[in-house]
Amino acid sequence: MTPSPGTANGSTTPAGPLLRELTENPPVPPTAGSVFPVTARIQALQGGAITTVSLLYRRGYEADTTIPMVDNGTAGDATAGDGIYTAQIPAASLTAGQMIRWKVSAVDASGYQTLMPPYRDPLDSPQYFGSVPVDSSIVTPFMVVHRFIQVPGNANTAAGTRCSIYMNGEFYDNVGINLHGQSTSGGAFLKKSYDIDGNRGYRYKWTMDPTQPRAKDINFLTIFADKTKVRHGLAYEMERLAGVAAHYCFAVHARLNGVFDGIYDFVEDGDDVYLERSGLNKNGVLYKAYNGAMESPTTGANPGNGAFVEKKTRKTESNSDLYNFIQGMYLTDTNARKAFFFDNVDVPKMISMMAANTVTGNVDLHVKNYYIYCDTGKTNL
Repeated sequence: MTPSPGTANGSTTPAGPLLRELTENPPVPPTAGSVFPVTARIQALQGGAITTVSLLYRRGYEADTTIPMVDNGTAGDATAGDGIYTAQIPAASLTAGQMIRWKVSAVDASGYQTLMPPYRDPLDSPQYFGSVPVDSSIVTPFMVVHRFIQVPGNANTAAGTRCSIYMNGEFYDNVGINLHGQSTSGGAFLKKSYDIDGNRGYRYKWTMDPTQPRAKDINFLTIFADKTKVRHGLAYEMERLAGVAAHYCFAVHARLNGVFDGIYDFVEDGDDVYLERSGLNKNGVLYKAYNGAMESPTTGANPGNGAFVEKKTRKTESNSDLYNFIQGMYLTDTNARKAFFFDNVDVPKMISMMAANTVTGNVDLHVKNYYIYCDTGKTNL
């Protein structure tokens, strides 16, 4: 369509059929050995009568299989002519513990198509809906997280790849996954850590508690080198008991392409959702420090220029706030530096954080793997 500012809109392409109420995250997961019905309510719009409705389903990473969806009271359709189209994924395509995915295409008399999900952005939208048929062999007190990756080794890189996630009864398709961490990314760690991103509009249901906000992104942390297997969770709990904001962290039963892959720690990502859930100002600025010591601004290598930190919130702004803070902490006049410190640092909370890290033996803290947060616009501490 050609833009027409200040005048009437020009011609537009008619919309394809209206597609609603498509089977997504069924409350009762599919059962291996039984047919699985997929339904969708479809309404004709400007393009005229609906001519073709198709279900495209895919087991694992096999090719799509296309079957017709009908609204004629046959092949599993409940009521003829009610606008609800049905197709049944055959029992032979449902395998316990293996993902099954589907999408729906509706075409009208003018040839206009509606595809659901629309898959508008290959890097920020699902390509399919999906689920994982019940696997009765999985017996665990932990939350089960299924990961499906076509080439698993591609996740062990900084660039990463795309994958599908199933947990707490919800399926997340075409999400990003890449290698997480520094020392844990080395060859000595047979089990790696991963960053798992979310698509816009499809946030992760990480808990069954409806009062908790959904997560944009999540972290899968390896416990390969931890002989106790509980260090992460206890450390975060200690921080919270000390009155310091800290991520949620809990062990999960992780599966990869339908096979048990190990116990991982499921850890909250640092972003504005984390800030708000922790009782902090979600509009504050959050940085994460990585390898490299905090050097004086006069040396030419410092966090103010982004050399050692990643900005987690307010990303459209510069790092000038952090740079100015570092400048203040290196004032040459002792009294001025002390005054700046007490004016710009929440000293009691800082002491609590350092005490909790001492108790947990977190020797990693002083050069990397910590957050720098400012309550921007409020206390500015």
